[in-house]
Amino acid sequence: MKRVNIMIKDEDVAYLKKKAEREKKRGISAVIREYIEQDRIPGRMEKDDPIFNIIGIGKSDGKVNSENYREFLYGKRKR
Repeated sequence: MKRVNIMIKDEDVAYLKKKAEREKKRGISAVIREYIEQDRIPGRMEKDDPIFNIIGIGKSDGKVNSENYREFLYGKRKR
């Protein structure tokens, strides 16, 4: 690892400290490293992302439902 110095707003430091305490991290550096790690993973969605709340709430004509929504949105997988 390499040490770097950054300048951020006081309110951002306060936010990071609270987040580190809530998540029982060692400090704000751990929170920042986690943000970077998550950002490097393309297409990763958090498990508690509100978008997942819409799956299964509607009725379907049988063509599109919560079981095949990926195929509807992104097309059939090519093997």
